[in-house]
Amino acid sequence: MIEDLLAGCFDLIAEPLKALLHDVELPPATGHALQFAGVLHHSAFAAVPSHDHELVFAYGANMGEAKLQKLDIHPSQTLTGHIQGQELIFDSSLRDGASEPAFANVVPVTDHGHPSAVTPVNGVVHEVNQKELEALDRSESPLYHRIKLPVQMDTGDAPEVQAWTYGGNAATGSEVNHAVAAPSTRYAKLVVCGAKEHLPASYVAELLKSLQALGLPSAEVSCDQ
Repeated sequence: MIEDLLAGCFDLIAEPLKALLHDVELPPATGHALQFAGVLHHSAFAAVPSHDHELVFAYGANMGEAKLQKLDIHPSQTLTGHIQGQELIFDSSLRDGASEPAFANVVPVTDHGHPSAVTPVNGVVHEVNQKELEALDRSESPLYHRIKLPVQMDTGDAPEVQAWTYGGNAATGSEVNHAVAAPSTRYAKLVVCGAKEHLPASYVAELLKSLQALGLPSAEVSCDQ
């Protein structure tokens, strides 16, 4: 009963404090303490977001703060989830010149899937406003297009939500033979370090195993460098 009363109190003060602190840069210790108390962290999505917000499932570089801060995107909520029936590959058809030989992509699982593929695809669901969604669209174009997929939530009241994600423009059907290759170390770090921010260590290990199979040693994908 005491825990329920405390949770109710946190719910009452969370939104006012979040609004008050939105533009205030807090010392790391203070930020962590507030997040632990439930002020800066929400526990559940509504099954349908508000009219001016959208849910976006991120499985690659968009998982982490490094990419989002660069785009000036500040999700109102971020929760973990996964998508079934798809696998994550590092798709060389999405290369951007010699410096970026491959990017992450989700493709339908097939009987002859790629040995380096990761499935199910884990990631995070960000709740963003329309302006932020447009910023993501611009950032992913022209290599990706936005598609909507069901996401199984790991936490929260809604076990499944419909969320936007970004699929490679090269192809979308399971009959297409996607080529794979090791991404750049720069991009691999964005994916792995973004996963470390939110996802279980076991899934991060799967990502590193996939990169290793493609010829990118784990030692080169350190988030401490």
